[in-house]
Amino acid sequence: MSSSGSKTTSSTYRGRNLALMILFVAFFFLYVGTEMSLANFMPAILIEKMNMKEAGAALSVTCFWIAMSVGRLFAGYIAEKFQYRVYILYSCLAAVLLMAIFPFTNQIWSAFLIILLLGLAFSGVFSIALVFASKMLPGTEESTPSILIASGGVGGAILPLLTGWSLDHLDVNQSTWMLALFAGGLLVISLVTYQWQSRQRAASV
Repeated sequence: MSSSGSKTTSSTYRGRNLALMILFVAFFFLYVGTEMSLANFMPAILIEKMNMKEAGAALSVTCFWIAMSVGRLFAGYIAEKFQYRVYILYSCLAAVLLMAIFPFTNQIWSAFLIILLLGLAFSGVFSIALVFASKMLPGTEESTPSILIASGGVGGAILPLLTGWSLDHLDVNQSTWMLALFAGGLLVISLVTYQWQSRQRAASV
């Protein structure tokens, strides 16, 4: 990249755009960390919470990824129809509600239902949020996705460590509440960016 291109990119991440970029970095950190925590520790949570056998608990991960795969088939169409910011906001809201309900589930079928719905809720968040971030930060289409993917990788390494520690030292329901707290952070950030874009559109009219 030329020096002029580097200056243009760096100048974009200033002021309000820098604050917006920090929000998206935090979003991807939390999202990937939460997703990986669910995928890695859901069987352990079900074994401890419901005394499931290992083979049955392992099916929860399969259900989660199947729901993610199915949801991704329709995520792009839904996001285009209802706007990216709306899709992300309601996906995060659904995730918070489902994770808040999960500690109260005592039946295996209801736990698996929540896991399936979580997979659907999370299915398109990563890709749609990448596109949304690029639209909110025009002129940084080359650098923004790389930064956000990297922040997601860091979250995917750190938050599962924290989740594993909580399962070892805390009650299993406390660990699930911690995951709900992570999802709550996603909801707060998505709400802030939703309002941010609303103000931008209102100012441009």
